[in-house]
Amino acid sequence: MVRVYKTKNLRVQWSDEDAGNAVAAVEGGMSLKKAAKDFNVPRTTLRRKLKLKRQGSSIKTVLGRPTILNSQQELELVAMILNYEERLFGMTLIDIRRLVFQFCEMNKIRHSFNQSHKMAGEDWASSFLKRHRNLSVRKPEAVSIFRAAGFNREKVSRFYDALETVMFKDNVQTISAANIYNVDESGYTVCHKPKKIVGKKGKKLIGALTSV
Repeated sequence: MVRVYKTKNLRVQWSDEDAGNAVAAVEGGMSLKKAAKDFNVPRTTLRRKLKLKRQGSSIKTVLGRPTILNSQQELELVAMILNYEERLFGMTLIDIRRLVFQFCEMNKIRHSFNQSHKMAGEDWASSFLKRHRNLSVRKPEAVSIFRAAGFNREKVSRFYDALETVMFKDNVQTISAANIYNVDESGYTVCHKPKKIVGKKGKKLIGALTSV
């Protein structure tokens, strides 16, 4: 299936504004035929939009197939993805595709996903990322589980309290600046290399929890 398809047919040669003006003109007493000609809107289209207007529905033109998940469900999925990423449990595209398949199956939502692989397709994932530009596939930094558990407000405050007792005595610095050294990391890591995850686009640093 072509993911970036450009139609060769000339469709919708009128604007929503023209259609809205034509509908208003017909409701104001103008004939359907004259309104269609004056505003360059096909009569069948104008008749359909009049019916939608009288039913209280939107007359805005929407091309293409409807999405499997509605807008509210997709926004909830985006919020969950970002929440998991903030907690260092970022989801890969495979995880998201499997989750969407399970969600549709459990909630009896009609879909065309692959039943043998039990996951949403690559085309769906690509379109989902295009619809939500605040998401992107990122390479996270490996964060040790011990580092994640130890890096909290209480332990960091305790560290600086201990550092202050070593460096200062009676508000006087006992260790001179010449005796403070910046020791660089060795360049070796004991953390497993995590896979790429879906996270917030533009965020400076994304981490993923990993065992040592």
